[in-house]
Parts: sequence; C-alpha cells; structure tokens
Amino acid sequence: MRTARRNADLTQQDVAAGLGLTAHVAVARWEKGQRFPPAEKLVRIADILGVPVDILFPREGPCDLVDLRCDAGYAQGAAADAVEGLTRHALGDAEGGRRRLTDPSILEALSALYGLGPGELEAAQDQTFGMFDPAAAPPRPHPLADIERQTLSELQRLADHRGVALVSPRGGLSAAMLAVLNDLVSGQET
Repeated sequence: MRTARRNADLTQQDVAAGLGLTAHVAVARWEKGQRFPPAEKLVRIADILGVPVDILFPREGPCDLVDLRCDAGYAQGAAADAVEGLTRHALGDAEGGRRRLTDPSILEALSALYGLGPGELEAAQDQTFGMFDPAAAPPRPHPLADIERQTLSELQRLADHRGVALVSPRGGLSAAMLAVLNDLVSGQET
C-alpha cells in the first residue's frame, strides 16, 4: 500500500482525508502491517491510489461475499442501497457469516449487481459460512484482467479517433494501428 501511495504522489494524510478520516494514524498502521483496512474501505483506498483492488489487496482461495462485493466495486452500504429489500444490516450479517441471505429476489438482484449468476453468489455465501464446495466456487478474476480490458478500450478509442482498424483480419494489431502506436512512442504523432 505504501508503494502505491508513493507512486500516486500522495501523503498518508491525503489518503486519510480521502477516506474521511481526521488523522493519518490508521493509514500508517495499515502500511506497517499492524492492522488491515476494513473491507468497507478497500474499494475506496484502491480508487484513491488508482490501483485495482485485487492488485492492491491480493486474496487467495475462493471468493466469499465480501470478495464479490469488493470485486464489483461496491461499498457495503452502496450495495445494500442498490438492491431493493436489502438492508445494510442484513448484508453485513451475511458477509460476517451470521445470517444467510435467503430471499430469492434479493439473491437474484445482488447477483445481477455483482455481475454473477445466482450459483456463484450461493457458492460465495457457502464460503462465507464455511461450507465450501470447490466445484461451485466462482472463479477469481485474474488481477490483470481489468487492466487488460482498460488498455484494450483505450486502444480502441485511439483507433477510432485515428480512423484505423485496431485488429487485422488475421487477428493481432493491424498494420495501421501499429504505425499509429509507433508514431506515438517515437513522438512523431500525425
């Protein structure tokens, strides 16, 4: 976290202020490994530092409910507010392994919000409650997948702006796109 903060040219106080904290003490403890940030703050910390949450806070093993929410980019309150009939308290109880979410309409809406099928949400809920079935676990996205999607999107915008094809008929970057990228890299923009 410290490296990401320094790369973003931010102070601990900047990060604390972005999180609504009055002092930088918590940020210092997180960076020293004395404490771990609350799951509720992981998405916001990643946003402030400009780093995908899975790269900043890598996880191992199957996803649980908190992982799915963070991977989808939601704070707990925002996720609860986005699903009709779901309270923050009920979502917190489910994420904490205290009470399962059972209402089919809530499970369906939460799955849609997170971009998952209902079975994937159920598998994550099982993981949260210690009833893990590896065959049903949702796959953990590769940490670079978001960066690759963003890069491809930026390349497509550049190709559209320059009026060239991004991909050749045989696959791979088109010759025209390679020429545009070469010009950009060498500083000879046309």
